[in-house]
Amino acid sequence: IDITKAKSNFFYTYIIKSELLEPNCQAYWQAFFNKEIDFYNVYLYKLVKISDSKIAETNFKILNNILPCNENLEKWKKKCCSKCSLCGEQENIQHLIFECKLIRPLWRYVSNALRINISLEDVILGTQNHKQNDIITLNTCISVIVFIIYRNWLEYSLSERQRDRSCIFRDFKLQILYYKAIYEKTGSLITISGKLQEIYCMLTRV
Repeated sequence: IDITKAKSNFFYTYIIKSELLEPNCQAYWQAFFNKEIDFYNVYLYKLVKISDSKIAETNFKILNNILPCNENLEKWKKKCCSKCSLCGEQENIQHLIFECKLIRPLWRYVSNALRINISLEDVILGTQNHKQNDIITLNTCISVIVFIIYRNWLEYSLSERQRDRSCIFRDFKLQILYYKAIYEKTGSLITISGKLQEIYCMLTRV
């Protein structure tokens, strides 16, 4: 067929009949975690059920492995070094938001406050072995924490300032209070605000 003379109905029919391809990120994370993953629930709890669009966007970038980090920035020729400014290790997305030795203590406090043992898989793909309402609350809280960690990294990177443990914990506590207040104003999300309050109380003991 001469596509220059084809009408819109031809293209619509072609698109409908075309085989849908899975995003490359799905194969990447299944290989990374060495397991079959139910991506319907991943997208549901890490994207659809996240009410804050900026946090959902950050989750989307993490899932698609396109969140700015030193490794990606070097790959995109935006930086000449892919090492973590805190510990000197290779800084990929997993390292930035969870594995860095200066970030891991934050997750221990968050785990204690939420009463679950948060793993890298929970942070990337979401935690799902809970009741429906608990799943939404826990995944929202984890996503808020990830967003705060990323925003702290981004602000210091853009201003070319050096981070350390004290500034990370200080900024982290301030941002927890900020998001607690936001969720507190929304009646349907009051449970999330309560969990963030527990995280803040845990951090004030540091």
